[in-house]
Amino acid sequence: MKNKGIFEWIHILLFLILISIPSVGMLYYKTDMSAEKRTAAAFPQLKKEGKINTKFFDELDLYYKDHFAYRQEMITLDEILSTKLFETSQNKDVIYGTEGWLFYGETMDEYMRRNVLSDRQIHNAARSLKLMQDYAKSYDANFIVAIAPIKAELYGRYMPGNYLKPDGENNFIKLKKAMDKECVNYVDLHDAFAKDKRIMYHKHDTHWNNEGAAFAQKLIQKELNNEYTDYDTIKKSIKKDFKGDLMKMLYPKGSELDYNVYYDKDFSFKYADGFKNTEDFKISAMNGSKDKSLVMYRDSYGNSLVPFMAEEYGNSFFTKIVPFNLEEIKEHKATDVVMEITQRHISYFTKYLPVMEAEFKTINSLDEKEMNVKVNCKFDNITGKYVIYGSLDKKYWDEDSNVFVRVKDSKYVTDYEAYPVGYNDVNSDDEYAFSMYVGKDEIVPGESEIEVISDKDNKYTSSGVVLKVE
Repeated sequence: MKNKGIFEWIHILLFLILISIPSVGMLYYKTDMSAEKRTAAAFPQLKKEGKINTKFFDELDLYYKDHFAYRQEMITLDEILSTKLFETSQNKDVIYGTEGWLFYGETMDEYMRRNVLSDRQIHNAARSLKLMQDYAKSYDANFIVAIAPIKAELYGRYMPGNYLKPDGENNFIKLKKAMDKECVNYVDLHDAFAKDKRIMYHKHDTHWNNEGAAFAQKLIQKELNNEYTDYDTIKKSIKKDFKGDLMKMLYPKGSELDYNVYYDKDFSFKYADGFKNTEDFKISAMNGSKDKSLVMYRDSYGNSLVPFMAEEYGNSFFTKIVPFNLEEIKEHKATDVVMEITQRHISYFTKYLPVMEAEFKTINSLDEKEMNVKVNCKFDNITGKYVIYGSLDKKYWDEDSNVFVRVKDSKYVTDYEAYPVGYNDVNSDDEYAFSMYVGKDEIVPGESEIEVISDKDNKYTSSGVVLKVE
């Protein structure tokens, strides 16, 4: 009986030790959330803005869930069991496909034709791109849009059986039609990748591999009518040395590697000082054997594209920063401007006001009537410009109407076309929002008056003065 009691106490002690390991281990266990593409919850504060934090314990719970010791090891083990035994992922951000293929959960709206932007929003996106293109043209720069296909669109045969792509249009299909209507220059990467029988995306990553990046470079340069390096003619090798982002998200402590393609070619370009890797938000490069200049707005698909594009230009500048700063075109004396973005980010064109001064327009004949319109004007310290933004009741718009702003003072009457987007985080989801930047000298505080002009039914109508800038 005495021995039985000892064993019971040993069992209890072992149990207590086991359940305390995740908590005690927090003293030395370092949390690294980079594999999961998110930031770990911070330790909560007892007071916020001078008041007791009523959500302290809720935030403490989130902190513990992100920081307990061996968390990622446990997640990895759990997902290995789930994917190998039941062929499914418990991570909502990773879709476990057939033959071990992984797909990014956030791309499923586009693949499944869900939460598609309205016709008005698609027009706003296409019109915004047209205004960017016109701005680039004013500096004698070519402009081209390159929408990177999501992996599931190209390799849907590896999607799990319960993801059946429905008929209908997604944002890319709708945007392509709208860009045609607005005469926006673009390269159809979707069509070219779909017709090519090679697999040019990573099996365990969201993005294309080096072969896909080289192929995209070729398509972009052909559309720009430039000479280019054709990597299809260069000897290549395949190495299993790539750790995919989806693999890291699904198995944070996993070690399985993916294949990547490498070309037997030494690049001639050099990165500018300060370069760390192609995930940098800003990258500059020089190639003494080339003479053109590139400004490329990009997202993560551009990471592997950077070296292939930099090789083709005397000077190249790459930026991930949103809102898009179109004034980089003038600063870097760009001859070519590339707007690369993936399908799931198409909504960026409807939400963020590009940094550039609005173009002058000439409007000669217009009616005037009272409109339900909201307008604000303020000086933006970051850009050093005035920003005019607001929204106009939808009854004054057609689905493809544009919006204009008139600024009047004692000397001048100046008309501009505004972007059909909100001012960044302000009314960014309003389909009938508008915004624009004007130079500091274009506004005379205490004197400048603002009107809003719609072009519904092919007729210009002014709201009359709706704001006097103080």
